[in-house]
Amino acid sequence: MDEDTSSPDVEFGEVETPKIPVTPHAWPEGKKIAICTPTLGHPTVGYTTSLAQLYERSRMKLMILPTNFIVRGRNQLAEWFLFQSECEWAFNWDDDIALPFGDVPWFQGQMANPLYPIPFARLHPIGRLMSHGRRFIGGCYFGRHPGGRAQFAQAFTSRASDDAAHTGPRDLVQEVSWIGFGCSLIHRQVFLDIIKTQPQIEIRDVARARSLGFRYRFFNQTSLYGEHDDDSEDVAFCERARLAGHSVFIDHAVVPVHEGRAGYCYHNTRRPPQVIS
Repeated sequence: MDEDTSSPDVEFGEVETPKIPVTPHAWPEGKKIAICTPTLGHPTVGYTTSLAQLYERSRMKLMILPTNFIVRGRNQLAEWFLFQSECEWAFNWDDDIALPFGDVPWFQGQMANPLYPIPFARLHPIGRLMSHGRRFIGGCYFGRHPGGRAQFAQAFTSRASDDAAHTGPRDLVQEVSWIGFGCSLIHRQVFLDIIKTQPQIEIRDVARARSLGFRYRFFNQTSLYGEHDDDSEDVAFCERARLAGHSVFIDHAVVPVHEGRAGYCYHNTRRPPQVIS
């Protein structure tokens, strides 16, 4: 089946130009943010460096959870966030994601791209995401391999959307059906509304919930052996959030580096141009 080549700016729901421009390093007013990181035990240098620069003890709570099962780890972090913290926001930040923090040469070096636009390297990623007033929004990062697609729904269903994301950072916020969780900001109310509208995610066996370390299956597959059975935990949570009445947004100005064998970003994950015969 041929990929959809329609315009990437009219594919799903609302597309808007933010009311504020890309901003330099600045911190928003408000309650604490929980930094939620599930880790397999090998955080990248880019993650640890940007965390050290962005973390503010008085305004953040750091939640790093070693795990060997990403779904369980994300569920446990959600449990900690909801019931063991008073934080208003959860910033989900994977341990192989490097974020800008104002040091332009450093960030350009992490992505091996000396031409990365300076205004976007100077912005505060958490402050930028929070500034839009959205309860569920994330940055635009890419698969950790050559040819990796942008990690949001429309980039997987439309070559045009993926190609647009691969042109580099833009001052643009777009509503999408799901985003990758490696760099995402979620308000507490999203979790509470999922619990309220989807009671089936609760583990009612108290002993089992205690052994697992969480009570609610926020990130488990949305069906067993059904059409969504192969979905990732990111997609499952986004689907639950949308069922609970919350839209999902991506900010194309926040462009993290996805670190693996290289620092993968838009410029070194582009696919060859599509040939139309």
